Amino acid sequence: MKKILYTKFSRERREEFRIVTKITEENGKRQVWKQPLYDMGKEHVLKMQENYPDLKDNYICSGIEICPCKWDEDKEALCFPFIYGESMDKKLSRFGNEKNFSGIKQEYEKLWKVISSVKEQKKFCVTEEFSHIFGDPSLPENLMASGISNIDMIPGNIVTNGSEIWITDYEWVFRFPIPFTFVYARSIFLQETVCMLSDEEQRELYSIAGILPDQIPVYYQMEERFQKYVSGTGENTLAYFYKKLHRRSYPFNLWKKEETLYPVKLEETAPVYRELYYCDYSDLDVQCSVDISKAEPDASLVLSIMEEGGIIKIRSLMGEKQGVWKNIPFSHHADLNVIDDYYFTEKPQVIFQNAGYRKIKIDYMIYYKGCGITSQFIGFIRENKDLKETVQCIGNEKKILEEELESMRQRKVVRMADAVHEIIKKG
Repeated sequence: MKKILYTKFSRERREEFRIVTKITEENGKRQVWKQPLYDMGKEHVLKMQENYPDLKDNYICSGIEICPCKWDEDKEALCFPFIYGESMDKKLSRFGNEKNFSGIKQEYEKLWKVISSVKEQKKFCVTEEFSHIFGDPSLPENLMASGISNIDMIPGNIVTNGSEIWITDYEWVFRFPIPFTFVYARSIFLQETVCMLSDEEQRELYSIAGILPDQIPVYYQMEERFQKYVSGTGENTLAYFYKKLHRRSYPFNLWKKEETLYPVKLEETAPVYRELYYCDYSDLDVQCSVDISKAEPDASLVLSIMEEGGIIKIRSLMGEKQGVWKNIPFSHHADLNVIDDYYFTEKPQVIFQNAGYRKIKIDYMIYYKGCGITSQFIGFIRENKDLKETVQCIGNEKKILEEELESMRQRKVVRMADAVHEIIKKG
């Protein structure tokens, strides 16, 4: 008897991209099925079968295997063999629980090596197809790409089985160049454990692919454009909620305009204590420079953004030395960090190491000030995540039970019993 072990519906997309994914088991054999929810989605699913041989050939130098697939006409679904092993996603979660950043970094070093070592490589250039999906981002020069681009190289789709490494899913493949750095960046965006790392640790992971801190928002905007392409523009689509999930905005009328004068305080190990007060910014979007030429050249410095907790977007912290500005890695004590949004329940501070800088420049935006509301936001975000996982689990279990019940109804003995029951009822 066939058992359904897992079911996932991707209904938040445009209709031509909506599919259902199932894992089944029959006579000890497990298989993965991808089936379009609508007839118009058949082309999207079949593209995976079309892309398989080219992906297999392109990744031949990477030491990985691409999971094969075949269209089943009777079931009108694409069938993959089930790959046993440990996914990179689970491995990263395990390392995160163990506070093993070294293990996480090693996994991402392996992933970057795979992404950047495909056989067909070329210098990235913007095409019409690229702009249609990803817009016109301000990307660095001399990026490398491939003519066939698999942007689905995320940890959840990579499984290790002994000495073998498998790519188990490749739904989003495009036949035009997309920078390898974007493929790598979205593998960080979409990994929950990594998003909970400190800002300094995240930047260290981005640096594996040569991604600088000020380039991260550019790649994130590309991901937002991609999600909009997949989901469309309707009010009930993922595109509508995406910015709310990852780019939080709160009304500025929650506080009085005359109270938006914030001190920036620099605390040095000397210690020397200075304050810089700047003008009233009604939109709270700030670029601020601080002279630190008198600070110890190798001091550990603390920059206090304001006196109470709040929600802040920190775009960049830069230091100037001999006329050259460089990004400065920093740590923080935020209770929650999502990309460049920081939730502080205590006085917001960033800590960094002076390297002989004359000036520092911080670029940030204050979404909200106040510890109480910030704590509630953090709680709501975490509770919302837990609720979504619970609802999905319940939905999957319900679907499995319904399908098992339907399967039982189709059995010959059950049909015969139903027929006898109908005869008895009719007398």
